[in-house]
Amino acid sequence: MPIPWEISIALAAAALIALAAVAAVTLVEMRRTSRNVTELAATLERHLPAIHQNLDEINRNAQALKSSIQVLSDRTAETAKGFERVATGVHSTAQSLEASVIEPVLKTAKGVSTLLVVGAALRRLRHPSGLRLQRGKGRA
Repeated sequence: MPIPWEISIALAAAALIALAAVAAVTLVEMRRTSRNVTELAATLERHLPAIHQNLDEINRNAQALKSSIQVLSDRTAETAKGFERVATGVHSTAQSLEASVIEPVLKTAKGVSTLLVVGAALRRLRHPSGLRLQRGKGRA
C-alpha cells in the first residue's frame, strides 16, 4: 500500500524542521565554543610569558643542581682516594712497627723471661756439697 504524497511531504517537512533546529542549536554551540576558545587564547597569551619565565628558571635551577651534584661527586671521589691513601699508610706503618719494633721487643722480652726462668731455676739448684748458692753471701 503506497503512502499518499501528502504524508510524504509532511514527513519531509518535519525532517527539514528537525534538521533546521539541530543546525541552529549546533550553530549556537559553535559560537559559544568560539568565544570560549577566544577567551582561553587571551588568557593563555597573558599567562604564557610568566609560564615561560618559570620554566626558564626551573631549567637554570636544574642545571645549577646538576653542576653542584657533579662537584660533590668529584669531591667525594677525591675524598675516597684520600681515605684510601691514609688507610694504606696506616696499614704499612702498622706493618713496619710490627716488624721493626714489636717483634724485636717481644723477642727480647721472651729472651729476658727465659733468662729469668733459668736464673730462678739455677737458684733453686743445690750445690753438689748440699749448700744452696746464695747471691752475694760468698761461699760457705
